Amino acid sequence: MAFARGWAAVLIVAVTLLFFDLPLLDPALSIIITLFVLYNVIRNFRDTTRLFLQAVPDDIDLNDLEQQLADIGRVCSVHHTHVWSMDGEHHVLTTHVVVDPSTTREGVQSLRADVEHLCAEFHFAHTTIEVEWGDDDCRMNETHTETTS
Repeated sequence: MAFARGWAAVLIVAVTLLFFDLPLLDPALSIIITLFVLYNVIRNFRDTTRLFLQAVPDDIDLNDLEQQLADIGRVCSVHHTHVWSMDGEHHVLTTHVVVDPSTTREGVQSLRADVEHLCAEFHFAHTTIEVEWGDDDCRMNETHTETTS
């Protein structure tokens, strides 16, 4: 659509220049088209950079998502939640969900179904949910030491 508008503007200026001596129209139109192209390059560069840096997509409220996950029955807490986009349209979710230590296998399966239902509402293309029981140590909390030889 923008391409067609650019051609239409060039045609209008060309026809106008046939009948009127307005030499500033041509460079003015060139500057306007250049600014329009530059605006779109910057906008697309911003979106592409956010995609490469795996930023949370604009249409996802991470705090709201975590709250909805925490509100599911049998969930004690939620942490290490990450959402990013693979291509700007297909989003990915990873999170750790802590359940009560007495939660049974059937309870976890029911929880997974509830989480899948919630994820379907957010249209996630892929989800990874790590279930932790009560006081289990989260692997993400381990301190990593670097050894040198």
